[in-house]
Amino acid sequence: VGDYVDAAGLSGTVAEIGLVYTRLKTIDNKIIFVPNGEISGEKITNYNSQDRRRVDLSFAVSYEDDPERVKQVIREVVGAHPKALFTPEPFVRTTALGDSSVSYTLRVWCATEDYWELYYDLLEQVRAAFDRNGIGLTYNHLNVHLISNPVEKDR
Repeated sequence: VGDYVDAAGLSGTVAEIGLVYTRLKTIDNKIIFVPNGEISGEKITNYNSQDRRRVDLSFAVSYEDDPERVKQVIREVVGAHPKALFTPEPFVRTTALGDSSVSYTLRVWCATEDYWELYYDLLEQVRAAFDRNGIGLTYNHLNVHLISNPVEKDR
């Protein structure tokens, strides 16, 4: 009771565990009565049973940007955040070479109660730091090349 969980395909804070039903309170303040039989046969993810959680973020950056500079900017943002923990040391590495971008992964630990604040702060602050440093975030795009057919023109 009191923990935030995913159970039986639903998410919420456990409000009560009864004989037949478990009551979950959702983040939008709804109460869901879940039959215990559904929960007992499924996996349960408990998000706040531990005192620390890891924030995992990924950033798709242009191939034109210097990888060491990208990682340095991310580390600077993390280093300036008061909710980030530094044991274990934050992980910032290149993790994929995509069709139109290089993926960088950030993994940093925090107190469980600080998870969402750190998650959203880092998304916003890394984006702002990339903008200040001229680092380009990429997105999927499609180039279309039109070729005129000389045979069609002569008709």
